[in-house]
Amino acid sequence: MNVPSPQRHRGTENGKKKECQGVLGPGLSLRLRVSVAVLGSVLMLTASFTHAQNTDERVLLQERQRQLETRIDALKQEQDLLLFKKQMYETDSKYLLLDLFAGNGTLKYRDRILRKISFTPLRSRAQRPQAGAHTLTARVDGQEWRRSLAFGTGLVLQARKDASDKAVAGPVRIRLSKGDMGSLFYALDVGSRAYVVR
Repeated sequence: MNVPSPQRHRGTENGKKKECQGVLGPGLSLRLRVSVAVLGSVLMLTASFTHAQNTDERVLLQERQRQLETRIDALKQEQDLLLFKKQMYETDSKYLLLDLFAGNGTLKYRDRILRKISFTPLRSRAQRPQAGAHTLTARVDGQEWRRSLAFGTGLVLQARKDASDKAVAGPVRIRLSKGDMGSLFYALDVGSRAYVVR
């Protein structure tokens, strides 16, 4: 009877193990690497999408916040103007409303319009005096084209001399026709109020 040699038996088992490793090991390892790579790509894409989504939402929220702040400012100005009109009505005073960027204004008494004026609109918001109420502090009389009304140190209304009359450094100067300037000059005294709407 032939008895298998122990060394031959162990050699056969090692051969089978290597054969199994050759068939299963590399294939399994390759699939694992592919799976890990795919999973990594999915996670990266998901993270990128989430980041982009968060960025879009953040931009949208910032835009909504700006719109809300603009609306709040507009409501505050509207409320301030209503309070100004109420005060002028209660004190039985004439007052002037000015829209510097539309280039027009209105002299009013209570709810009545006494005169409408027009002028060259301001081009730059950097020139704009502070919106709100201003008090007439000085009246300069003289020839028609020399008359002026100063509202503090930030705003002056004066007659327009001619087409070559240019702005000078200092307060914002609104140049009016002689007719408009004359009407305002005799209607308003020191202490009268004007309101710059924007």
